Amino acid sequence: MAEHVDPDVNEVLVVFKTHLDVGFTDLAHVVRQRYLDEFFPRAVAVAEELRERGGVEQFRWTTGSWILTEALEAEANSGGRLLHDAVERGDLCWHALPFTVHTEYCDRSLLEYGLTLSARLDERFGVQTRAAKMTDVPGHTRGLVSVLAGAGVDFLHIGVNPAATAPQVPELFRWRDDVATPSAEVQVMYQAGGYGDVQIIAGTSTAVALDLTGDNLGPHSVEQVMERFASLSERFPNARIRAARLDDVADLLRVLPTSEGESLQPVLHQEIGDTWIFGVGSDPQKTAAFRELCRLRTSWISPDAPATSAVAVDDLALEQASTQLLLVAEHTWGMDQKTHWPEVAHWAADDLSHIRHDPTTQRFEASWAEQRQYLQQFVAALERHGRAGHAAEAQAALDALTPLRPDTTELVAVPHYSSSSIELGEYQIRLNSDGSLAQLTDASGRDLAGAAGLGRLCVQTYSAADYERWFSTYNSATADADMRWATWDNTKPGLEDSGAISAVWRPHVVGVWRGARHGQELLQIHLEFAAETSAPVSLPELAVLTLRCPRQTAVPPGPALALSGSLEFELQWFNKAAARWPQAISWQFAPRVFDFSLWQMLKLNEWVSPADVVAYGARNLHCADQVSHPEGINLEFVDASLVAPGKLKLLEFEPVQDQHFELDLSQGWDLCLTNNVWGTNFAMWSEGDAQFRVRLNWETV
Repeated sequence: MAEHVDPDVNEVLVVFKTHLDVGFTDLAHVVRQRYLDEFFPRAVAVAEELRERGGVEQFRWTTGSWILTEALEAEANSGGRLLHDAVERGDLCWHALPFTVHTEYCDRSLLEYGLTLSARLDERFGVQTRAAKMTDVPGHTRGLVSVLAGAGVDFLHIGVNPAATAPQVPELFRWRDDVATPSAEVQVMYQAGGYGDVQIIAGTSTAVALDLTGDNLGPHSVEQVMERFASLSERFPNARIRAARLDDVADLLRVLPTSEGESLQPVLHQEIGDTWIFGVGSDPQKTAAFRELCRLRTSWISPDAPATSAVAVDDLALEQASTQLLLVAEHTWGMDQKTHWPEVAHWAADDLSHIRHDPTTQRFEASWAEQRQYLQQFVAALERHGRAGHAAEAQAALDALTPLRPDTTELVAVPHYSSSSIELGEYQIRLNSDGSLAQLTDASGRDLAGAAGLGRLCVQTYSAADYERWFSTYNSATADADMRWATWDNTKPGLEDSGAISAVWRPHVVGVWRGARHGQELLQIHLEFAAETSAPVSLPELAVLTLRCPRQTAVPPGPALALSGSLEFELQWFNKAAARWPQAISWQFAPRVFDFSLWQMLKLNEWVSPADVVAYGARNLHCADQVSHPEGINLEFVDASLVAPGKLKLLEFEPVQDQHFELDLSQGWDLCLTNNVWGTNFAMWSEGDAQFRVRLNWETV
C-alpha cells in the first residue's frame, strides 16, 4: 500500500545509520574489524560519489561513538587521514552513546564513562553532541535520563526490535527523572516496530526519517540513498530533503512551540525498564565478575579512595580498561543461533556433549567466551598502561569469585536441624526442608522471615507450550514477513520433540554444620536435588548455603537505614552440567514487612518503585543492586542482579495491561541466578560451579 502523500511537510531530515551488534552476525572482533576495514571507507566513498554527482541526494553516516573512536585510533596509528577528513566534512557523524547497552545491567559510573567517548570526539572536532540513540532493546531504566542530562544530552531516539512488544509510551515525549538530584529530563522519540521510521513532528512542517540498514550490514549504497530520497520526495512532494545528523533532530525539538513557556509534549515520570533483560542471566559467572570489577573500579575513583589506590577518572589506563568493561554491558552477548548454529536435536547433557567438539558448535560457544574476555582485557589494559598494582588487585578480585568445595573441617554437625531452631551468634534460625529460613529472629525479638521464607532455591524448567504462550503474547505484533527469524530468536525450535516439561525442582537439606572462620560465626547447609537421570533438567550435583555475619557491605544500604543487624547468604553450586533445556534457577527472599507496597529498587543508583512501570514495560523483572523497605529492611544483591518482584515469571506476559497495576510483593523478591530462556544472542547453556551472595540488613526493634 502506498504511503500517504503529505504536501504540508516542507523539510525532511534523513539520518542514515547501521545497527551495530558487537557480535551476533559474526565473532565480535570480526565485526569490529569489518567496520574499520570496509564499512567506514565505503561510507566515505558513498558520500564522496553523491557529492560529485551534484544532486540533492547526499549521505552522512551516523554511528555510536565507540566504533568511530576505534576507527580513528586505528587510522591514526597507520598514518592515514581518510576518516579524519570525512568527519571534518560532516560525512561521518556520531551520537552521544557508545553503542546500545542494557542500561540497568550497567554500573552508573561506567555508563557515565561511556558518554565521555563522545565528549572527546566533540573536543577533537569542535562540535557539541547532544543527541543519543538506542536500537533493538525495547526499553531502558529511568536513571538513564539523568546520566544523559549530566553529559549535556537532551534527546534520545529509541527504535524497538520489530518482534518485541514496545512499551506504551507516546511517540514523542519528555522523560523526566524526578528522583535525580537535580531532577533531569530528556526528549525521547520512541519508534515501535523497527529500528527507525518516518515521523512528522507535531507543531512543525518537518518530518524526521531514521533510515537504518540491518544488523552489521554497513552503510547504504549510492543506489539505496537515491532510492530513499526518491521515496521521500514522492511522500513529501514540497519538502527539501537533506541528510542530517541526529543532532539536527535534537535542535529541531529544542525549539518546538510552547504554551506559556511549557513544552506541549507529554511528560513521562514512570519507569520503562527492559523486557529483554532476562538475557543477562545466561552467563552467571560473567555477571558476577562484571559486578565485582564495577565495584572495584568505583572504589578507585571514589573521593574516599585511599591514596594508594585512588585513580583519576581521566587516567589513561582506567579509560582504556573501562572501555573493555563497558563492552560487557553492550546488548550483544554471542552469535546468532539461527544463522550460525540452527541445531534442533541435541538437548540433554549427554547428547550435547557429543556435538560440542564439532567446529560449528565450538565456534558458536567461542562467541560467548569472546564476550567473557572483556573482563580479562580490563585487567590487561591496566597492566599495559602502567597500573600493575590495580591490575593485580582486579585479578585477585576475579580469582576470589571461584567457588571452593565445602569443607566441614573444624565445623560441628548440627543434629535435629529439621525439628529445632539453631543458634547463630545472637540470631535464632529455623530451617525449612529445602534449606530456606522459616525463622530469623534477632536479639531484640524481631523475626525477619516472612511467610515465603528467606533463601528459597528453585529450578524451573519450561516446555514448548510455555514458548507458544510467550510468542503469542509478547511477540504478537510480529509481521508475517518477520515470522521465521522472530520465531527462532524468541522461542526454541525443536523443543517440542526434546522431552522438555514445565516443572519445578527444589532441593532438600542433607546436612548442617556450625562453627566459626575468620572471626565470623557461620552455618553451612548442604543441599541436593532429587531427580531421575533422564529428567529434562540440568541440576547442580551439590549446593551449599552458608550463613554468616559480614564485616562490611559491598553496596551502601538504603537511605535513612540505621542498620544494626546483618546476615550474609552465600550460595555455591557445583558440577552443573551443560544442557540446552530451557530453565531458570531462582533464589527467593521474603523479609517480613507489613506494607508490601513500599518496597523500592536501586537501579542505576536511583530508587525506583516496582509498581511505577509503564504498561508493556518491564514489570516482571529488573536489574537492581539492592531493594529497600522503610520498615528497616534492605537486601543487597552482590553477584547477581536480575530480580523479580514477588515470583519469577519468565515467559509470562500479560497481553492486556493498564497504565496502573497492582503488584503482589507478599512473596518478597525472587533473584534469578541464571537462565537460558532466550533463543539467540545470549549463551544457550551454562555449566560448572557458581557463587552468589545476598546480604540482608535490618534495624532491630
